[in-house]
Amino acid sequence: STMVVSPDQRLVATLAFGGRLEIRDAQTLDLIAFKKTELARGRTMQAMMRAYAGFFQFATFSHDGGTLATVDNNRASLWDTSRFLQDADSRANGEQKLTQLATIRRPGKIDAIAFSPTDSSLAMAAANGQLTIWDARSPGEPQAVIENKQ
Repeated sequence: STMVVSPDQRLVATLAFGGRLEIRDAQTLDLIAFKKTELARGRTMQAMMRAYAGFFQFATFSHDGGTLATVDNNRASLWDTSRFLQDADSRANGEQKLTQLATIRRPGKIDAIAFSPTDSSLAMAAANGQLTIWDARSPGEPQAVIENKQ
């Protein structure tokens, strides 16, 4: 399990074993929104463990708290959390589904992820030393790829 707090300390995101991502109010810990993976029926326990092994390994909020980036193996997902920061009514509705803004896939495992100070870019680091920079608002092709020359 992993937990990350939004920069303004109003939201808490938890990543639980079993593939559940939860957004909670940081003051009351009330559940605001969630995302759960769906497993195909009939899978063996071993197959489920392999499927879950990489799901939601870690996460980070953008500096404005409006976007949550989660990482699972070679995929980063961006989630809209802005509506939960705007007013208490959107948080009071409880147990809403999260809106996925984008999915970014890259070859190889993602080891770290971070937003730029202006939240306009998203940097991903890989075990092979490669750093990839994406436009956080409309990720398509990477803006830059920096290779480790060692």
